Amino acid sequence: MAVYSLPKTFASGEKLDPIIERYKAFRLLSLKQSPESFGSSYAREIAFPDETWIKRVCGPLSTNIVAVAGPPESEGNKDQERDSLLKEEWLACLTLQGPFDKEAAVTMFKSHMWIESPSIIMDDEIEFYFGLYGMYVAPAARGAGLGVSLVEYAKEKALEMVGGKKTRVVLVVDFDNIGARRTYEKAQFVLNHDYWFDDTRCGRSERTQSAVLRVDIGGTDNLRKDTTS
Repeated sequence: MAVYSLPKTFASGEKLDPIIERYKAFRLLSLKQSPESFGSSYAREIAFPDETWIKRVCGPLSTNIVAVAGPPESEGNKDQERDSLLKEEWLACLTLQGPFDKEAAVTMFKSHMWIESPSIIMDDEIEFYFGLYGMYVAPAARGAGLGVSLVEYAKEKALEMVGGKKTRVVLVVDFDNIGARRTYEKAQFVLNHDYWFDDTRCGRSERTQSAVLRVDIGGTDNLRKDTTS
């Protein structure tokens, strides 16, 4: 198994179309197989124009992280990474959004995470914020720690982007999704707070409880603060 972040350009000038198509296919498959796990739906995203998929892969604040079958390639060999992404089976995927400063983070929490009072998750000591979205592990690949590997990789990428400065990564997960919460807890996420929302997803009740999880990384002490204790 190997974990990569999707490229936004190729040094050779080669088009990204094949990578974007693989991302699109895996995302649509995940929505079809586990509709209850996402805030979006297959019917909504199958209708997206090409420009939307291009933005998801190439957007300046989007980093898509993928686990593929097969052994890791030589570190830094972008041609080999590209070949693996195009040829190997995709096993899991998630999206890291950011970095955001405090002002931009408030907007992100409200519009993309439906957190009505973002101040509850802000901290004066934090310099940058990231959101984690769309985690999906293919059924046949579950139980092998892939989810934790992807999240740890995302944390490393976040720190790399901000030069190791104090950073908070935030995600929202259904409170009753015990398996997903355990995965994030293994990656040192803690519960920040929870809230209820009107749920229109297939197979869900009218009201669903969501858990907002966070992990603090970077800075001089590299310690996470657990205000829930």
